Amino acid sequence: EVMVVPIILIAAGLITAFYFSQSGERDVPEFEPDLPPIPGSTRYKLVDAILPQLKQAADSSSIPLGVLVGWIASESGGRIGAAPKILPGQTDSERGYFQLHPSESKSLGIDHARLSTDPVYSINAGVSLIQKYMNLIDSLGIAPRGSTFYWLLVKLAHTMGSGATKIIVEGAKKEGQARTWEQLKNHALGNEQKYLSATKHSPSKWFPHVDKVLSIGQPFGFGSTTIVGAIYKDIPDPLDCMRNNGRG
Repeated sequence: EVMVVPIILIAAGLITAFYFSQSGERDVPEFEPDLPPIPGSTRYKLVDAILPQLKQAADSSSIPLGVLVGWIASESGGRIGAAPKILPGQTDSERGYFQLHPSESKSLGIDHARLSTDPVYSINAGVSLIQKYMNLIDSLGIAPRGSTFYWLLVKLAHTMGSGATKIIVEGAKKEGQARTWEQLKNHALGNEQKYLSATKHSPSKWFPHVDKVLSIGQPFGFGSTTIVGAIYKDIPDPLDCMRNNGRG
């Protein structure tokens, strides 16, 4: 009887490890800044290089520049040819600046291979991908369109999948914990095993990744924040900052 508790703990650890191994989850992308802090810079050299194109995409799509910047920096580091290992049961890996999954490219009618070679095509595909997930987040009805919370949910849907995101949101809503991103995150992390079992995706693995997207993109404008009925928008022009810095 003395060995019952250790055996239970070991079994729980093995079950968790089994879920991770069977979930088909990709590894968390690890791209660190390669530039020092500079006003108007993303701190990612390759992302800085396409800022004019990203600003144009943001202006034409109404997706905040910070969402595009944070998404690309965290997913590919601005490396258009970035391609993680191919997961079991798949024939190709994620591709392009925004790291579209092969199934996402298929659903959007996108040439998956071209994402790794054509910068303009890759950016436009990323915009289409975001718009696809916007439709899902609109249907959930928990975040005002254009709010920071809204864009974080859009990224979560790409990161954990539409089904997993809906399951977590519905669970949080039942407990009155879906009014803010922090509430949703704390709910998900506090029910790690429950959601890992239900979705085969780990909240503790992916919510921090979404937070990283925000931390990188926020200086460039990440939507609006509603405070006591007022809406404050923070969308500076990083290209102006870079030009002003250069003149200084």
